[in-house]
Amino acid sequence: MVLLLVQAAEGITPLYAGEQLTGNSGKSGAAASQPEEPRRKKDKLDSTVVYTAQDSLSYNLDKRTIELSGKAQVQYKDIRIEGPTITVEQTKGTAHTSASRDSLGHVRELPKFTDKDGSFNAETMTYNYKTRYGSASAVTSNEELGIFSGKKVEQMPSGELHIEEGIYTTCDLEEPHYWFWGKHMTIIPGDRLISRPFIMYIHPEIFHTRLPVIPIIALPWMSVPISNKRASGLLFPRIGHRSGRGVYLSNLGYFWAINDYADLRIEGDVSFNGSWRLGERVRYKQGEMFSGMIQGEYERVVLNNPGDPDYARYINRNLRVIHHQSFDPTAQLDVNLHYLDGNRYYELNSIDPESIVTQQATSYASFSKSWDEGHRVLTMGYQRVDDLVNGDLTQKTTALLYQDRIYPFRTKGSEPSSGWRSRFSIQPSLSVSAEFVDDASGSSDLYIGNAGLDMDYQQEFAPGYKALFTQGVNVQGQRKIMSAQDDLNGTRIELPFTIQSTLFKYLHLTPSLTFTHYRVNSTVQEYYDSVSNSVVTQTIHQPAEYSTTVFSLAAQARLYGVLDTGFLEKTVGLKA
Repeated sequence: MVLLLVQAAEGITPLYAGEQLTGNSGKSGAAASQPEEPRRKKDKLDSTVVYTAQDSLSYNLDKRTIELSGKAQVQYKDIRIEGPTITVEQTKGTAHTSASRDSLGHVRELPKFTDKDGSFNAETMTYNYKTRYGSASAVTSNEELGIFSGKKVEQMPSGELHIEEGIYTTCDLEEPHYWFWGKHMTIIPGDRLISRPFIMYIHPEIFHTRLPVIPIIALPWMSVPISNKRASGLLFPRIGHRSGRGVYLSNLGYFWAINDYADLRIEGDVSFNGSWRLGERVRYKQGEMFSGMIQGEYERVVLNNPGDPDYARYINRNLRVIHHQSFDPTAQLDVNLHYLDGNRYYELNSIDPESIVTQQATSYASFSKSWDEGHRVLTMGYQRVDDLVNGDLTQKTTALLYQDRIYPFRTKGSEPSSGWRSRFSIQPSLSVSAEFVDDASGSSDLYIGNAGLDMDYQQEFAPGYKALFTQGVNVQGQRKIMSAQDDLNGTRIELPFTIQSTLFKYLHLTPSLTFTHYRVNSTVQEYYDSVSNSVVTQTIHQPAEYSTTVFSLAAQARLYGVLDTGFLEKTVGLKA
């Protein structure tokens, strides 16, 4: 049976489980055997206090105390106190509980305190639910943001925890690899940990054997964030062991929340064999206008000891710049630059995880601007690819102007059939690009320019008979500069003429005639040499011109009809 006692703002009302709380205690059943309802007295409570117990519930009228035994619990707002036995002093508004022990003096059940910020266990606990002040001894807690314990803990009305001889760690092992100790420690739930002094201990483990505890950091005062939210403070270090590196400390650094729009993170690693790493990251964002990040790191990696056959040293340099900006709804800039250097050694603790698995560093930048509701667009771009395996470098820049189809003789809002000139349209295009390659065979620069103009005329001769006549003019120029060979130059003029026609409504014919003229500064000639019985390739370094003419015809038709599938029904049982 579970006993329930409710203390409201007017007084107290005893209840058994299953009964309903009413304006008075009533006179029937077990409730009638309770002492006469005490005189109601106005107190400072602004919510109901609920006391429950599994074994017994005793109320002392003279002392105004309540003894709860067996899975006892006191609930007030978001505060819950649990313990084997709880003593409540109603006049003071305090609840006291302590751990239960077996015949040998071993702890059998610990009290537990829970509120909106978390929970902890303690051997003894006292809490005043009127003032929201509490104290506890021999406290242990295992929460999402950390594990702490202490000789004595006091909870302030603000929710802060003041801990004497406190220990804090984020390692959830029974014997943690590291922890922080402070004689006077304050935990602000969801915010930060403040310790005076601040001493970090490590308990290394090598080949499943624990080494002695080592104090590595000792400071007179320290404040570190323990929240998932952005907050300035020291980062929580991590300890580990790696073959060839030995014991190392990582995530040593500081996070600075500059303001709501920018933050800075500086971190580093250090190994006892001389390896170290230093990295930084700056992030910024201003609404939807612009955002970005600048991060870089320098690392020195030492593997094994000098004199060992596998001794090696590596230097890693890494820089990345990311920026996005919208100048207005029609103009946008995107930058993602990545630089890697050094005789690379891939580090799992790198501030840039992409450099762990990639074999190349890719950078790009682009800018786009549109006019006339998107009918005219200018795009410029840059791309850089560093091959980390063979050291090849490729860079490319492009610029493209796109123009939607223009009807120069059509007035705004007019129909295409308003006159023959309204069915005439043009579409220009323009693009330039440059590619720079530096590899084992040498360096080369390639420049390409394209300009084009399509002139269209659409005519409908009769229902089901129409045609689109297109005459194009395309010009391309190329120049390639190579360190190991002579330069190459060439131009191409292309005149494509196409008719897209529809006949009998369902038949589509597309004849095309393309004339192309080329001019180059050198040509490659291949011929068969009967003397050597082989194909000889010869480069002729003289200007040359040649032309080609290509005719093509494409046809497409759609047929519609009804097919009687009675024969299928007789043979396979299908009918459509």
